[in-house]
Amino acid sequence: MDEERFDEITRSLGDGADRRGFLRRLAALTFGGLTAVVSTRAEASKKPKPKPKPKPTCGHEHKYCDSKYPCCDGFTCYKGRCHGTKPSPPPPPKPTCGHEHKYCDSKYPCCDGFTCYKGRCHGTKPSPPPPPKPTCGHEHKYCDSKHPCCDGFTCYKGRCHGTKPSPPPPPKPGICPKGADACSATPTCGEGCSCATTVEGRTACRQTLADCANKIPCNHSKDCAGGLCVIVDNCCPPPKGYAGICSTTCDDKKYRD
Repeated sequence: MDEERFDEITRSLGDGADRRGFLRRLAALTFGGLTAVVSTRAEASKKPKPKPKPKPTCGHEHKYCDSKYPCCDGFTCYKGRCHGTKPSPPPPPKPTCGHEHKYCDSKYPCCDGFTCYKGRCHGTKPSPPPPPKPTCGHEHKYCDSKHPCCDGFTCYKGRCHGTKPSPPPPPKPGICPKGADACSATPTCGEGCSCATTVEGRTACRQTLADCANKIPCNHSKDCAGGLCVIVDNCCPPPKGYAGICSTTCDDKKYRD
């Protein structure tokens, strides 16, 4: 609707024109507007629609590529993308075996010419490992209940011996061994006598039964009137406060050590 027609309608309404004249004018305006719209759409439909661009048949820089979508000439497909220049070659594959000082085990072996030793590959065969510690003792080695001797060796006095050592020689006649038991008979002293240890630490043959019957307590051999003060706690213990009892020697020889 142009400005002149709008002014004409306004004036007619102001002059008190009848309602029919107003409706006729309004209908003419509506019909004229519809005609203009239809004619505009008809002209637009006559124009040709633009053709869609064809999809590319090959890929350019940074476009996706694979066996079905190749790159265009001058481009190379690398890791799923097209590149204008050939990219650097891929890094070499990881080695399947170990070289010098590389880690090795049953799953990661060493390469040819290398030996796996203590979890590392070595180009030359390393020295053999030291022999294991012996679990038993050989000649003159220490031995006890936890450290036994090897086969063919015998533990004697805390040491292993290849052959069983000879037993210690018996005491010489007339000599009492150190620390002798005064309450048991000793062959070297004769019948009714035994080796005894004096309170001074020496050994001598003494009359076993006679001493126990008399039982004179003493603290020193000088207290025994020419006899001996011997320690006999196992069979003739002295009274409290005394070290031993007086004992009579079995022969003229007083001491036997």
